[in-house]
Amino acid sequence: MGQRALSVRNVLLGLSLGINAGIAVLLIGAVRRAEPPPTASEEPEHPPEFYETFELFYTVEDRKGEACPLKFATPFGFFWSPAGQEHDMLQVVYEQTSERSADAYEAGPVFIRRGDTVLDVGAHLGVFTRIALNHGAGKVVAFEPQPACIPCFKKTFAKEIAAGRVVLVEKAVWEAPGKLHFRDDGLDFHADEANQLPEGQAQAGEIEVAATTIDEAVRELGLARVDFIKMDIEGSERYALRGARDTLARFAPSMAMSGYHKPDDREVLPKVVLEAQPKYQVVIGEQPRPLPGEPHWGGLIYFYKKEPE
Repeated sequence: MGQRALSVRNVLLGLSLGINAGIAVLLIGAVRRAEPPPTASEEPEHPPEFYETFELFYTVEDRKGEACPLKFATPFGFFWSPAGQEHDMLQVVYEQTSERSADAYEAGPVFIRRGDTVLDVGAHLGVFTRIALNHGAGKVVAFEPQPACIPCFKKTFAKEIAAGRVVLVEKAVWEAPGKLHFRDDGLDFHADEANQLPEGQAQAGEIEVAATTIDEAVRELGLARVDFIKMDIEGSERYALRGARDTLARFAPSMAMSGYHKPDDREVLPKVVLEAQPKYQVVIGEQPRPLPGEPHWGGLIYFYKKEPE
């Protein structure tokens, strides 16, 4: 995506970093880092920029025994989290701050404008929800079915939820409403092939969760507009898009989504989107070469409606 792709994101990011960097410095005496950078004798698992993120990421509270004991300070704000999420949160912060990352959801013509209605599909602990609010979104509808994340998300965004700026839909997003079976490996939570089994027949290590579609949620919430969709749902993107045909046809929101969970995502996802809304422009994000020890390095797919000349 080159310099133009990075320029918009860097301007927006700079505002957030400037506001929050001072907070991190004030907290330094009472906080601890998520994990130490490698020593000189250790081979790094991540690129150097990843470890620079440590300077902007701290655990400021640890209320042991609570459902959401950890409070993280990041360039985007504070987040409550279940135990064991330090590395995952650090990774997410890195992805949205580093120029080397191929996982930044705003790039080039795909970015959030003031007053936008944003759908955060696969909200996790709310990092992108917070980014969207920081960048001027009028309303964020967040979808998250993971039981461990839901109470923490509510705790982080209690004021915004009370004010109506954030709506949390505690359901998975799929091509049809109903029930899905999810593989629950602690905090690794993803849809499984068992989704095709009848209700009540989840296998060992799986739980049933309620599922909705984007079209159904838009109707139920009475949304008059949808301007931006972020989607990262561990390989279920194609199914969620099939349940969003009316929304895409009606609103043509800008979109940024993971394009790497399934081998054919880069072919299938644009095909599904263009069948619903042929006016989209599609940008396949870069996939930087992995470093030693890194099996995967992201890469998003971006969609935007080209304005008439």
